[in-house]
Amino acid sequence: MTPDEAAAAEAAEAEQEAEDPNDPTTYHDDPAGLTPEEEQALADAADRPRGETKECPVCHADVDADALFCNHCGAQL
Repeated sequence: MTPDEAAAAEAAEAEQEAEDPNDPTTYHDDPAGLTPEEEQALADAADRPRGETKECPVCHADVDADALFCNHCGAQL
């Protein structure tokens, strides 16, 4: 990378960091604005089965019917 290319890359990175963090059209690594309750609700929803389910033979948790591993204990189904 030439010095001019490096300077251009640094300028583009600085411009991206200066973008409005509340702009929904901009990608951000940090999901800003979520309360701890909202983060917990998202985590809980990720563990819930979606549609048809089957029971894990090891821990008896409900898992998606097409799951290959249990979301709760990790057992192979």
